[in-house]
Amino acid sequence: MKLRPTPSFLVAVAALLVAFTGGAVAGGQIGSAQIKNNSVTTKDIKNNTLTTTDIKNGTIRGQDIKNRSIPPNKLSAPRCADGEATAFGQCAVQVVAAKVSFETAQDACAARDGRLPSYSDLGYLYGLDDFQWANGDVGQYEWVSDVFDEGSGPRPSARDASGNPITDTGSSTFYYHCLIPER
Repeated sequence: MKLRPTPSFLVAVAALLVAFTGGAVAGGQIGSAQIKNNSVTTKDIKNNTLTTTDIKNGTIRGQDIKNRSIPPNKLSAPRCADGEATAFGQCAVQVVAAKVSFETAQDACAARDGRLPSYSDLGYLYGLDDFQWANGDVGQYEWVSDVFDEGSGPRPSARDASGNPITDTGSSTFYYHCLIPER
């Protein structure tokens, strides 16, 4: 007598094969190759599961965050080095070694991926407790990023701690600070 599988047995075996292979595929991890760009939405992400290591630096901006959605105690100040004040989400380099030309000050700030503070930035910085003006003498002028054009072409400007501007800087040299990105 020869054993023949019954049709119900064949259907059962086929169902088991589909169940096992389908489960193996579904149980595998989904990688970025299987996800269409820009298709993951909020409802696809479990609350409180993303961390800073999951997000590329520089990809989330202020306009991407809903107002008042982050509690103040969860916000961190920029990481600035000792001797630097925190302002405007940047670090203000406080140690000013010598008086230099406007171009030298601009270039030095740019070399650190920074900029000279504006007239109003510098006024704000002066009000900070841990900010040292120029070489400690509030009567000294400091370079600012504001450039004035009073008809004779653009000219760099500077200000003193009291807010008195000087726009006729010629070949003057002044102290300066740089606003640089946090590290």
